[in-house]
Amino acid sequence: MTQFNLHSYFQKISDQHVILSYKGAINLDLLNILLDMTEKRLTKSETRLSVRKRVFHILVEVLQNIYHYSGKYDFPNEEFFSVIFLIRKIESGYLIYAGNYIHQNEIDELESRLDRANGLDESALREQYRLQLDQGTWSAKGGAGLGFLDIIKKSGQSIDYEFIPVSDEYSFFSMEISV
Repeated sequence: MTQFNLHSYFQKISDQHVILSYKGAINLDLLNILLDMTEKRLTKSETRLSVRKRVFHILVEVLQNIYHYSGKYDFPNEEFFSVIFLIRKIESGYLIYAGNYIHQNEIDELESRLDRANGLDESALREQYRLQLDQGTWSAKGGAGLGFLDIIKKSGQSIDYEFIPVSDEYSFFSMEISV
């Protein structure tokens, strides 16, 4: 009988300096709990307040995006309601990984927004952020399309992303952010 070696798994994530990881459905209460846990764990692992604030701010943005968009679809089965995120401490800072399922017909627009945001230099990013704040259309969920701009602005890095088709209708959208 093959058994899952939990100790080995624990050692592996410890060796990779995983601060927090989560996979499953998400709701507002859980979102708040995860953010609280993250803040406490970052306080233990990071002495620099400015870095903790940046990592936390980016994670809030990432999780809000996941929360707002994961409830948007009428998914065919429970697996598609799952989201995943992980924060890992590395020598040069932190890596934030996040992913959720999206409908295929949203990929082009999302990819276009990411590519536009990733292609901006620091000055153009600030200008686009201000412009979006001033002229942005506020969505029913309260956003003005600032999420990716804010993440890039706070991290100082482009967002790495990919779309993995999982069915004719859905893909898994994942992103990696270096801080």
